[in-house]
Amino acid sequence: MHARFIQLEFSDFDSFPEGGQTTSARQTRQVFGDEVALVGITCDDETPTGIWTRKVLDGTEHDFFALARVRPSSRKPLIPMRASAFLALRRYRRRILAHPCRHLLIRAPEVLMGLGDMPGHEICLHMPGVENPLKRSRYWYGRLLAERFQRLFLRRLGHVDVALAAADEESIRAFSEECARETSCPRIAQFPTRFDEQVFYPRDRITTRHHLQISSDAPVLVGVGRLNRFKGWALVIQAFVEFRYRFPEALLFILGEGEERAALQRQIADNALERHARLLGHCDQETVAAYMSAATFVVSGSSVEGWSTTLVEAIACEVPVCTTEFSSARELVQDGINGYVVTDRTPAGFSAALVDCLGLPREGLHRRACEISDLAVARLREALMHAWPAPFTKVSDVSRVAHV
Repeated sequence: MHARFIQLEFSDFDSFPEGGQTTSARQTRQVFGDEVALVGITCDDETPTGIWTRKVLDGTEHDFFALARVRPSSRKPLIPMRASAFLALRRYRRRILAHPCRHLLIRAPEVLMGLGDMPGHEICLHMPGVENPLKRSRYWYGRLLAERFQRLFLRRLGHVDVALAAADEESIRAFSEECARETSCPRIAQFPTRFDEQVFYPRDRITTRHHLQISSDAPVLVGVGRLNRFKGWALVIQAFVEFRYRFPEALLFILGEGEERAALQRQIADNALERHARLLGHCDQETVAAYMSAATFVVSGSSVEGWSTTLVEAIACEVPVCTTEFSSARELVQDGINGYVVTDRTPAGFSAALVDCLGLPREGLHRRACEISDLAVARLREALMHAWPAPFTKVSDVSRVAHV
C-alpha cells in the first residue's frame, strides 16, 4: 500500500509518553494502517535510528523513521522532550523529507518548527490544544522562553495548509485572533480527540467491580492521567479527604504514571489513606475502561487541558464526571446532566460537587454518550478525510523508500 501521509510525533505510537497525544497518534496509526508512514521514537533495541526502515506495529508494517531511542521512565527527563524532538528533527530533516510522500500530519509546535521550511509539502497541523505549552512547562527556563516560543510558533503557522485543534470553540476563536496578529494562518477547525468504542462503552458496574475485587457498595472515584502538578491530583486527593467525612468507605484509584508519584504517595500517607486511595501506575486501555465502568464518578483536577481524552472516554462509558474548569470541560460536561464542572478549585468545593453527582439520573448519562458518538475512532477516517482531503485524492507514487 502506498503511504498517503506521514505522521510525525515524538512518541512510539503505542503507549509512550503517556497521554492524550500518544493516544491520538496510536488511533491514527491503527485506523489508517500501512497508508501512514511514521516518524517518532523507538523504545526497543532492534529498530535503527536516523534512517527510514520498515517496522511492524500491531501486525501492520509501516515505513518508520526513529528519531531517537528512548527508555520509558516516569522521571522528568534531564533534557525536555520538546527540546529533544526539535533537535532530532533539525538533525534528520533532510533524511525525513527524502520520503516520497508529500503530505505531513504534525501534532506539536516543536515538530513544526524543527522541520523548518518544507517547500512542496502539504502540511496538516493537528494541535492537542491551543494554549502555549511552555507557559506551564515543568522546567523553569521553559517558562522564561514561553513568549518567544509562542511568537516563533505563530509565524510558522503561516506555512501550514490545514490547521486543526483539539480544543473548545471559544479557545480556538481566541487563539485564531492571536494568530492573525502575527501571520496569515489558515482557518483553525475544531478536531476533537477520539475514543475507542470497542473498549469504552457502558458495562455493568457490579460485574466489573466483582472482577476488580472492589466493594459493590462503596463510592468509587477514578482519575486517569499523567502524575504531574498540572493534572491537579493533589486537589483531588484533598477533596477525597473531605468526601470521606460523609462517606468513609469511599475509594480512590488514580491510573497513570509521572514525576509526582512520590509526592502524591506522601500525601496519601500523611492523610492515612493507604487503605482507601491507590496509585495504580500506567494501565492499558482495557484496564482504564474497566475502572471507569466500576466508578461512581470519574474525576479530573486539571488546570489545563486541550480536548480531554479522559472525559470523552468517561462519557462514552456513561459514568458521571466531576472536573475542574478548563478548555473543553463545559463542552463535554453539562452540569446536572452528566456531571459537574467545579469553578471553585478548593477541596470543599470539589467534594460538594462529588456529592451532587451521586443523584444524577441515568437518562442524562446515556443521552450525552449518544451525543458524542461521532467522536468514536470508527469515524476518525471519515473526519480526517473531510478536514484534510489532499492525501486522499492522489496516492503517493512510491510505496516505500530505500533504507538509507
